[in-house]
Amino acid sequence: FVVPWGGYNFTPGVPESPYIGVEKDASPPGPFDNDTEITVTYTITITTKQGALSAITFTYNCKVYSENNQECPEVKNIRAGPQGGSLQNFNTFEEAIPEFINPGQPYVIMYDVTYPAGQYNNSLVVDTFTVTANPEGANRSEADGVASIIIGDPPTGCFQIVDNAFPWSSAPAGVYDNLLGAVNTLVSNHPNFVAKVCSSATWGPVNLCYDPIAVSFWGLHSHTPACDIKFDSGGLTSSTNALYILTHEASHHIQGVMPSLQSAYESSGSLSELPLCSYGDSDPGETFPEGNALYVQLPSDWNSDCGSGNTFQGLYPIHYNFAKETVFQE
Repeated sequence: FVVPWGGYNFTPGVPESPYIGVEKDASPPGPFDNDTEITVTYTITITTKQGALSAITFTYNCKVYSENNQECPEVKNIRAGPQGGSLQNFNTFEEAIPEFINPGQPYVIMYDVTYPAGQYNNSLVVDTFTVTANPEGANRSEADGVASIIIGDPPTGCFQIVDNAFPWSSAPAGVYDNLLGAVNTLVSNHPNFVAKVCSSATWGPVNLCYDPIAVSFWGLHSHTPACDIKFDSGGLTSSTNALYILTHEASHHIQGVMPSLQSAYESSGSLSELPLCSYGDSDPGETFPEGNALYVQLPSDWNSDCGSGNTFQGLYPIHYNFAKETVFQE
């Protein structure tokens, strides 16, 4: 099943900025063993690709994907300055913002994070740094730098992120991390759903591939062992959209291994609520996965497509209850 161009009304993820470059590295990069105190130094290098940058802002975001719902540790020892020069110490990222970043003079930010022993076992930590600025002669622009570390063995169920199409290293920065985070969230928070995805005794792993040529828009379920689900980068440029599209495509896999659920959906009364505002037609083969995806995570364009303030449960109570009680059993 392919997510068609005419189906969703979403705007694809924000493309790479033509004006701002942000690279982020973690040292040491890991992976790390459980039950070990870890101190990681993150280094961010900001460059201007064209003219000078001004009116700069920094946004820091960190998320831990694990079964323990941990918060990220405190950032310490922030230092920043022009590349090649001595770095100054700052108390906050806001204090470290320069007035300008000029061509040929990258700006470097470094900081340390300590993960206490035993508190972050079996976790994926995704650390994102966003730079927003006014490029010379252009409209305001932003770019992200993403670095992640793995401690122990984060939960992935039967999902496996593999290089059976294009290597994930060729995808835009952050795409792989967002998908891995979505897998961890789905496995940790919705185990009964994942149990259905993984219910076939003969199928083996559900392989997740990066194949932007094969995918028309966000995701494609091929139901083939090498690449059961294929993605382009559009739906993986944020953690929330990644969770949404993974759930949608994994629901197509459920249709293949548990067809009785599709029949139950079609006889549940849910079809009386079609079409769904987030999907362009009333094909039950697509609205079953769409309802499951909306139960887990609303996509980024929900407000514009479905009305600000509306909820999935409020607009489509039969779909919501079927997903909650029958598919996710929560």
